[in-house]
Amino acid sequence: MALVVKDRVQETTTTTGTGTVTLAGAVTGFQSFSVIGDGNTTYYAITSGNDWEVGVGTYTSSGTTLSRDTILESSNAGSAITLSGTSNVFVTYPAERSVNTEDIGVSVQAYDADTLKADVADTLTAPFRGTVTTDNDLSFDQDVTNNFSCTPSSGGTLTFTNHTAGQSGYVLLDNSGGYAITAAATTKIHTDDLTTISTAGVYLLSYFDNGTNAYITISKSFS
Repeated sequence: MALVVKDRVQETTTTTGTGTVTLAGAVTGFQSFSVIGDGNTTYYAITSGNDWEVGVGTYTSSGTTLSRDTILESSNAGSAITLSGTSNVFVTYPAERSVNTEDIGVSVQAYDADTLKADVADTLTAPFRGTVTTDNDLSFDQDVTNNFSCTPSSGGTLTFTNHTAGQSGYVLLDNSGGYAITAAATTKIHTDDLTTISTAGVYLLSYFDNGTNAYITISKSFS
Protein backbone atom coordinates (compact mmCIF):
# COMPACT_ATOMS: atom_id res chain seq x y z
CA MET A 1 0.00 0.00 0.00
CA ALA A 2 1.00 3.66 -0.11
CA LEU A 3 2.98 5.78 2.32
CA VAL A 4 0.60 8.58 3.38
CA VAL A 5 1.33 11.66 5.50
CA LYS A 6 -1.49 13.95 6.65
CA ASP A 7 -1.55 17.16 8.69
CA ARG A 8 -2.81 17.40 12.27
CA VAL A 9 -3.44 13.71 12.92
CA GLN A 10 -3.28 12.74 16.61
CA GLU A 11 -5.01 10.18 18.78
CA THR A 12 -4.62 8.78 22.26
CA THR A 13 -4.07 5.13 23.16
CA THR A 14 -4.18 3.15 26.38
CA THR A 15 -2.27 0.24 24.85
CA THR A 16 0.64 -0.91 27.00
CA GLY A 17 3.84 -2.66 26.01
CA THR A 18 5.84 -2.56 22.78
CA GLY A 19 3.38 -3.93 20.25
CA THR A 20 0.68 -2.64 17.92
CA VAL A 21 -1.38 0.17 19.45
CA THR A 22 -5.14 0.43 19.48
CA LEU A 23 -6.17 4.00 18.79
CA ALA A 24 -8.72 5.51 21.17
CA GLY A 25 -9.91 8.55 19.24
CA ALA A 26 -8.72 11.89 17.98
CA VAL A 27 -7.41 14.55 20.32
CA THR A 28 -9.54 17.72 20.24
CA GLY A 29 -8.60 19.85 17.25
CA PHE A 30 -6.95 16.94 15.39
CA GLN A 31 -7.94 14.35 12.80
CA SER A 32 -8.04 10.62 13.45
CA PHE A 33 -5.70 8.15 11.74
CA SER A 34 -8.57 7.07 9.50
CA VAL A 35 -7.47 9.80 7.06
CA ILE A 36 -4.32 7.73 6.42
CA GLY A 37 -6.43 5.01 4.82
CA ASP A 38 -6.79 1.34 5.60
CA GLY A 39 -3.59 -0.63 4.97
CA ASN A 40 -1.46 2.44 4.25
CA THR A 41 1.76 3.23 6.08
CA THR A 42 2.67 6.52 7.68
CA TYR A 43 5.35 8.16 9.79
CA TYR A 44 4.28 8.30 13.44
CA ALA A 45 5.51 9.51 16.80
CA ILE A 46 4.43 8.27 20.22
CA THR A 47 4.92 10.02 23.53
CA SER A 48 4.35 8.10 26.74
CA GLY A 49 5.33 10.01 29.84
CA ASN A 50 8.95 11.02 29.30
CA ASP A 51 9.47 8.33 26.65
CA TRP A 52 9.17 8.91 22.91
CA GLU A 53 9.38 6.96 19.69
CA VAL A 54 9.40 7.82 15.97
CA GLY A 55 8.81 5.21 13.30
CA VAL A 56 6.91 3.83 10.35
CA GLY A 57 3.61 2.12 11.02
CA THR A 58 0.63 0.64 9.20
CA TYR A 59 -2.91 1.80 9.93
CA THR A 60 -5.67 -0.82 9.96
CA SER A 61 -9.26 0.41 10.08
CA SER A 62 -10.58 -2.85 11.54
CA GLY A 63 -9.86 -2.39 15.23
CA THR A 64 -8.40 1.07 14.50
CA THR A 65 -4.82 -0.04 15.09
CA LEU A 66 -1.38 1.23 14.17
CA SER A 67 1.44 -1.27 13.94
CA ARG A 68 4.95 -0.18 14.85
CA ASP A 69 6.74 -1.65 11.84
CA THR A 70 10.06 0.21 11.86
CA ILE A 71 11.51 2.21 14.73
CA LEU A 72 13.58 5.11 13.36
CA GLU A 73 14.48 6.87 16.61
CA SER A 74 13.46 6.56 20.24
CA SER A 75 14.37 7.39 23.80
CA ASN A 76 15.03 3.65 24.21
CA ALA A 77 18.23 3.65 22.14
CA GLY A 78 16.37 3.18 18.87
CA SER A 79 14.13 0.35 20.09
CA ALA A 80 10.40 0.39 20.78
CA ILE A 81 9.46 2.07 24.03
CA THR A 82 7.24 0.35 26.56
CA LEU A 83 3.93 2.18 26.67
CA SER A 84 2.04 2.73 29.91
CA GLY A 85 -0.99 4.72 30.93
CA THR A 86 -2.39 7.02 28.26
CA SER A 87 -0.04 7.82 25.38
CA ASN A 88 -0.32 10.16 22.42
CA VAL A 89 0.19 8.96 18.85
CA PHE A 90 0.52 11.42 15.98
CA VAL A 91 1.65 11.69 12.37
CA THR A 92 5.08 13.29 11.95
CA TYR A 93 7.81 13.81 9.37
CA PRO A 94 11.01 12.18 10.68
CA ALA A 95 14.25 14.13 10.36
CA GLU A 96 16.12 11.19 8.83
CA ARG A 97 13.49 10.81 6.10
CA SER A 98 13.22 14.52 5.32
CA VAL A 99 14.63 16.26 2.23
CA ASN A 100 16.04 19.72 2.84
CA THR A 101 16.80 22.37 0.23
CA GLU A 102 20.48 22.05 1.13
CA ASP A 103 20.37 18.43 -0.10
CA ILE A 104 19.11 19.30 -3.57
CA GLY A 105 21.89 18.93 -6.08
CA VAL A 106 24.09 17.22 -3.47
CA SER A 107 22.50 14.01 -2.17
CA VAL A 108 19.18 14.54 -3.98
CA GLN A 109 18.92 15.18 -7.71
CA ALA A 110 17.29 18.47 -8.53
CA TYR A 111 14.13 18.22 -10.61
CA ASP A 112 14.74 18.59 -14.31
CA ALA A 113 11.94 17.91 -16.78
CA ASP A 114 14.58 17.09 -19.40
CA THR A 115 16.20 14.29 -17.37
CA LEU A 116 16.42 11.15 -19.49
CA LYS A 117 14.34 8.37 -17.93
CA ALA A 118 14.78 4.65 -18.36
CA ASP A 119 11.15 3.61 -17.87
CA VAL A 120 9.38 5.90 -20.36
CA ALA A 121 9.76 6.80 -24.03
CA ASP A 122 11.91 9.92 -24.45
CA THR A 123 12.48 12.06 -27.51
CA LEU A 124 16.02 13.40 -27.66
CA THR A 125 16.18 17.03 -28.80
CA ALA A 126 19.93 17.44 -28.24
CA PRO A 127 22.98 15.26 -29.02
CA PHE A 128 23.29 12.17 -26.85
CA ARG A 129 26.54 10.34 -27.42
CA GLY A 130 29.26 8.27 -25.82
CA THR A 131 32.80 9.55 -25.58
CA VAL A 132 35.59 8.14 -27.75
CA THR A 133 38.47 6.66 -25.79
CA THR A 134 41.86 6.06 -27.40
CA ASP A 135 43.13 2.60 -26.53
CA ASN A 136 45.91 1.24 -28.72
CA ASP A 137 46.50 -2.17 -27.12
CA LEU A 138 43.47 -3.87 -28.74
CA SER A 139 41.92 -4.47 -25.28
CA PHE A 140 38.78 -2.44 -24.65
CA ASP A 141 37.30 -1.90 -21.18
CA GLN A 142 33.52 -1.52 -21.38
CA ASP A 143 33.47 0.20 -18.00
CA VAL A 144 35.37 3.14 -19.53
CA THR A 145 33.14 3.95 -22.51
CA ASN A 146 31.39 2.31 -25.45
CA ASN A 147 33.33 3.86 -28.36
CA PHE A 148 37.05 3.45 -28.95
CA SER A 149 39.81 4.50 -31.30
CA CYS A 150 42.75 2.15 -31.75
CA THR A 151 46.04 2.45 -33.67
CA PRO A 152 48.09 -0.61 -32.75
CA SER A 153 51.90 -0.53 -32.94
CA SER A 154 52.23 -4.32 -32.97
CA GLY A 155 50.15 -7.45 -33.30
CA GLY A 156 47.77 -8.38 -30.51
CA THR A 157 44.57 -9.98 -29.33
CA LEU A 158 41.22 -8.27 -29.85
CA THR A 159 39.74 -8.33 -26.34
CA PHE A 160 36.80 -6.79 -24.47
CA THR A 161 36.81 -6.64 -20.67
CA ASN A 162 34.12 -5.95 -18.06
CA HIS A 163 31.44 -7.43 -20.30
CA THR A 164 28.13 -5.62 -19.82
CA ALA A 165 24.92 -7.13 -21.16
CA GLY A 166 23.29 -4.84 -23.70
CA GLN A 167 26.30 -2.61 -24.27
CA SER A 168 27.15 -1.84 -27.86
CA GLY A 169 29.47 0.54 -29.63
CA TYR A 170 32.24 0.99 -32.14
CA VAL A 171 35.99 0.67 -32.50
CA LEU A 172 37.71 2.78 -35.15
CA LEU A 173 40.69 0.55 -35.95
CA ASP A 174 43.60 2.13 -37.82
CA ASN A 175 45.77 -0.86 -38.63
CA SER A 176 47.81 0.91 -41.26
CA GLY A 177 50.79 -1.16 -40.13
CA GLY A 178 49.07 -4.38 -41.14
CA TYR A 179 49.73 -6.08 -37.79
CA ALA A 180 48.36 -9.59 -37.17
CA ILE A 181 45.26 -9.55 -34.96
CA THR A 182 43.80 -12.55 -33.16
CA ALA A 183 40.67 -12.74 -31.01
CA ALA A 184 40.13 -13.64 -27.37
CA ALA A 185 37.79 -16.54 -26.62
CA THR A 186 35.05 -14.12 -25.59
CA THR A 187 35.43 -12.01 -28.73
CA LYS A 188 33.19 -13.56 -31.35
CA ILE A 189 34.35 -12.58 -34.83
CA HIS A 190 34.50 -14.54 -38.09
CA THR A 191 37.95 -15.81 -39.03
CA ASP A 192 37.61 -14.14 -42.44
CA ASP A 193 37.05 -10.82 -40.68
CA LEU A 194 40.15 -11.35 -38.55
CA THR A 195 42.14 -11.87 -41.74
CA THR A 196 40.65 -8.69 -43.19
CA ILE A 197 41.48 -6.43 -40.24
CA SER A 198 45.00 -7.89 -40.08
CA THR A 199 45.54 -6.40 -43.53
CA ALA A 200 46.79 -2.81 -43.64
CA GLY A 201 43.82 -0.43 -43.60
CA VAL A 202 41.34 1.52 -41.50
CA TYR A 203 38.23 -0.35 -40.31
CA LEU A 204 35.11 0.34 -38.29
CA LEU A 205 34.29 -2.50 -35.91
CA SER A 206 30.86 -2.62 -34.33
CA TYR A 207 30.14 -4.79 -31.32
CA PHE A 208 27.27 -5.99 -29.18
CA ASP A 209 27.81 -7.62 -25.79
CA ASN A 210 25.50 -10.13 -24.12
CA GLY A 211 27.30 -9.98 -20.79
CA THR A 212 29.63 -12.87 -21.62
CA ASN A 213 30.82 -12.36 -25.20
CA ALA A 214 31.33 -9.40 -27.51
CA TYR A 215 30.03 -10.08 -31.04
CA ILE A 216 31.88 -8.21 -33.77
CA THR A 217 31.09 -7.14 -37.32
CA ILE A 218 33.46 -5.10 -39.49
CA SER A 219 33.39 -2.67 -42.36
CA LYS A 220 35.50 -2.77 -45.46
CA SER A 221 38.74 -0.81 -45.33
CA PHE A 222 38.42 2.95 -45.68
CA SER A 223 41.93 3.25 -47.08
